[in-house]
Amino acid sequence: MTLDLAYDPRWVGTVFQVCNLQGQVVMQIQVKAKIQTLDISQLRPGIYFLAAKKGDGESYKQKFVKL
Repeated sequence: MTLDLAYDPRWVGTVFQVCNLQGQVVMQIQVKAKIQTLDISQLRPGIYFLAAKKGDGESYKQKFVKL
């Protein structure tokens, strides 16, 4: 999966979490570039949420489905 965060480079350095439907963190990744890839191959098929919060309080949350 690829994240395109070029619209706001302040996301670089932020830790993104992947959570399952039960709210458990199943994966974490620190953003190192404006275009960041996430290797979700180890995740089981299902619905997940990708979430992060910057130091200024702005948050990012996106639902995705792993087939």
